[in-house]
Amino acid sequence: MMGKRCFMILMLVLFCILFLADVENTRAIYSGSSQVPKSLKQKLVQSGISQTYVHRMLVSSRVSVDFGIILKNLRHHEKKRDYKTFLSKDELDRGRKFLSLHRTLFQNVERRYRVPKEVLTAILLVESSLGELREKYRVLEVYVSLASLMDHGIQEETFQRMRMEGMDVQRIDFLHHIRRKTAWGLRQLICLLRLDEERKIDAIHLKGSWAGAFGIPQFIPTSFERYGVDWDRDGQVKLNHLPDAVASVAYYLKVNGWKDKLGIKGARSVIRRYNHSTPYVETIMEISKKLQR
Repeated sequence: MMGKRCFMILMLVLFCILFLADVENTRAIYSGSSQVPKSLKQKLVQSGISQTYVHRMLVSSRVSVDFGIILKNLRHHEKKRDYKTFLSKDELDRGRKFLSLHRTLFQNVERRYRVPKEVLTAILLVESSLGELREKYRVLEVYVSLASLMDHGIQEETFQRMRMEGMDVQRIDFLHHIRRKTAWGLRQLICLLRLDEERKIDAIHLKGSWAGAFGIPQFIPTSFERYGVDWDRDGQVKLNHLPDAVASVAYYLKVNGWKDKLGIKGARSVIRRYNHSTPYVETIMEISKKLQR
């Protein structure tokens, strides 16, 4: 009798263990976030960032892997985005008023970098609705989430979530896609942490889009590092500050080939360096042409 009772208790304990393990697995799949994998932390240290700094920045109380962010990035198709709304009368009128209000700034930047003020206004209109776009995602978490796709556990959880949401995705295509996303996310994360260490950016509090772009011109960390301009000469590049934002966009275009008498074909080619989407390029061209009128 005693042996039978012990056996029943043992079976009950075993059942509880298996049940809790199943709950944990289900929770892992359905949860919105997960801890930063050790493989990512090790990769950051290998890139030259100190282990102490990595631990301080990526501690679980500060940042985690957000599967919602990952899925937004994997689902997005820039070529399918509709830019027609920016060509409406209301949007064009907003662009004209904004350009008129800040005409002196735009003219001075145009004089310096030779990029037409109408092109600069068009880009700011599309990128951040002339600075009115509300940025709600933590940029550090965006890049941590994307770079964490190097971890097999994060990969599998992401794949399962995509399948459960009804997305028709084949594993081989999925792995090919995330390979590029992971490399890109890691590069941006390393750059962001380096900028934070150099006190050029406050990575912990920096807000941006779900794609990791931030500021009025929606730069990514490597763009900030290479093209950010301190136009007002206050000792720091602030992309949420209009003078720095306008000058940074102009410098970006100039470095990538903008010059006088560029022509329509040349202008399209340079703007494509800012965003590779053909609809985006055509929209910027059309807005700038209408603003000139």
